[in-house]
Amino acid sequence: LTKERIIDKCKEVGISKYFFITAILMERPWQFFAVFLNTIVPNIYHWKAKAENHLRRSGLNYAIVRPPGLVGDEKDFKATEYSID
Repeated sequence: LTKERIIDKCKEVGISKYFFITAILMERPWQFFAVFLNTIVPNIYHWKAKAENHLRRSGLNYAIVRPPGLVGDEKDFKATEYSID
């Protein structure tokens, strides 16, 4: 399934909140890291941007998360009430 079809299906079955974990530097695809990723997976940033835009137009309540690289050890992180499954 493409991300667009997943978004459409969520809307169809009545899911009200959608969290989309995408990639850092989506707004700057010419940066070295983004260009590097695009050479590993051709046009990955194009497809991610397309899915983000589809989500924005979907009418769903959404959050787009663009995580940077995680650093540190377990001791550096604090538990929260949130989880990702």
